[in-house]
Amino acid sequence: MGPLSKLKIFFWLHSHEYEKILSVTVCDLFDTKESAEKIRAHAQAAFYLESYFDARKHYELLVKRRKATPMDYVRLAYIYARHNQKENAIISWCKALEINKNQRTAKKILAHIKEKGREIGLFEDEFIRKLSTKQPTFIPFKSIIQGAAAGCLIAVLLFFAITQTPKLYREIRLKHYRSDISKVMIDEYNPSVLNDYPDENKQYSYKEAEVRKMFDTAKEKIMSNDDNQAIVLMNKLKFSNASENVKSKVEYLKGFLQVPDYSDFKSNFDYQTIRNEPAVYDGVYVLWHGKIANSATADGKTGFNLVLGDEDAGYIDAILPVTFEKPVIAENKTFARVFGQIRISDNQKIRIDGRILIRD
Repeated sequence: MGPLSKLKIFFWLHSHEYEKILSVTVCDLFDTKESAEKIRAHAQAAFYLESYFDARKHYELLVKRRKATPMDYVRLAYIYARHNQKENAIISWCKALEINKNQRTAKKILAHIKEKGREIGLFEDEFIRKLSTKQPTFIPFKSIIQGAAAGCLIAVLLFFAITQTPKLYREIRLKHYRSDISKVMIDEYNPSVLNDYPDENKQYSYKEAEVRKMFDTAKEKIMSNDDNQAIVLMNKLKFSNASENVKSKVEYLKGFLQVPDYSDFKSNFDYQTIRNEPAVYDGVYVLWHGKIANSATADGKTGFNLVLGDEDAGYIDAILPVTFEKPVIAENKTFARVFGQIRISDNQKIRIDGRILIRD
């Protein structure tokens, strides 16, 4: 018998599904190649189904092959007792003790027979019947498997709820506002798209077609969950020669932005990129790794400096102030990743409004 067959028989045995065991352990009693495990499984299932003649044939075959275990002898002894073969029954119980002197069932039954003496009727004795026919411990495998499956399903649903709900909420919200976003547009025949003529000498000076393209691209980026790129485009329009009418629509468009999921948000700009054009990146979200310094918590807020770079290698890119609007554990001289929103002051200094602190 293979491992899978043995496992199935174990499950059926402790689920008291003996008919299933009989269906897969039909034996050719004249075939010397039949395994002892298969013969024993069939005998045991037949025994618990009270098919005693069938069980007896299989147990006697195990005895003949010298493969019988002490428990095989105990069950065979009970069958002999039922068939009014007292001598064979006692010999079988003694044989069980001969193989294993600590076989409790055989020891108790023989002691009981000795106590009762000649008066005992093996076939009718309730003590012998209870000891011999005690079934395997019932284990509700189906309920356990169903419970485990339900538990796994709940765990998966909880994992999905925790990890995917923010994204799902965003998708639902964007879908809900999709029609509203589509209404935020620069009219095709709007004559006041530009506030001034394009000037190649100015950094954020565009032609009308470029303004329209940047505006539409910003909407597309919002719909594709790439809010950071949308913010950059909208900031460029804010500082450009676009008309006040266009800029007011840009501000309205910003109302569709959401806080991204730190684990997979798009366009995580590095410090050097932002430093080159700070104002354009005002409001984008970043996830930066650095060393914590000068950490302090007061009035329900935590602030510290995030040191970017590698001090051990002899260079520091920047030391940026970080503020959390709630207390967080930020120990000095430890390393962490900070997820937060870039804020640019009037003098073009960069700071971070912290959202999540992920300590190394």
